[in-house]
Amino acid sequence: MDAGRRRFEGLKNIIRFNYPFYVSAVVAIGLAAALLPFFDGLPYAIALSGICLAALQMIASLAASAYAYDLSGFYRLDFLPRQLPEGARILNLSAGFDECSPIIAARFPGADLQAYDFFDAQRHTEPSIRRARKSYPPAAGIMLMKTGRLPEATASADLICVILAAHEIRDQGERRAFFAELRRVLKPDGLLLVTEHLRDARNLLAYNVGALHFFPARRWLSDFKAASLAISRNAPVNPFIHCYSLTRDSNIPA
Repeated sequence: MDAGRRRFEGLKNIIRFNYPFYVSAVVAIGLAAALLPFFDGLPYAIALSGICLAALQMIASLAASAYAYDLSGFYRLDFLPRQLPEGARILNLSAGFDECSPIIAARFPGADLQAYDFFDAQRHTEPSIRRARKSYPPAAGIMLMKTGRLPEATASADLICVILAAHEIRDQGERRAFFAELRRVLKPDGLLLVTEHLRDARNLLAYNVGALHFFPARRWLSDFKAASLAISRNAPVNPFIHCYSLTRDSNIPA
């Protein structure tokens, strides 16, 4: 268990925030199973195969989530820097649900940490975010922001974290403006960490059509380049989650 989190907290949150999908899937599988006795021969084999595949896919997605969030040590946040200067300015940005600020604060007790929430109900319409916000209202101290305007001085942040949140900005123009604003705030020697699921073979195998909510690596790379951000490290955190370590592109003026 990581950073005081409850057992399988990540998996429970996935089910809680996406329960209509799982309820619908269970009901559909149950109804299909109830109708099996009315089939025979080849139709029976096809129906049974479909039921088994649907059940296995749902189990696979839950197992992948349990591993990615609860069993892999993801919430130890080992992708964070090992140390920062005393009093370093850290910004943690989330979209409707902030799990990581307490962990970051515990990791860097001498830092100056500010949490921001960029969720906009008019622009970020994913139902799961609304359920997350309803279950976990913003904690005291979290400031609300617009994706294109971060109320921080230019070149003031040593570390900016955007953990499993940037994909909620579905519009590419808004997403690129968001990263450009983070670049403005980042110090010349500062670090921006973006962690995300990718739309790749592993996530497609685990989540099937659910992985279409993730962006492929080429889209992230294009967005970072458009915002004049350079990749200093590009590595998986676990088989399902990737971390991009970004800096200001020194070839581009501030």
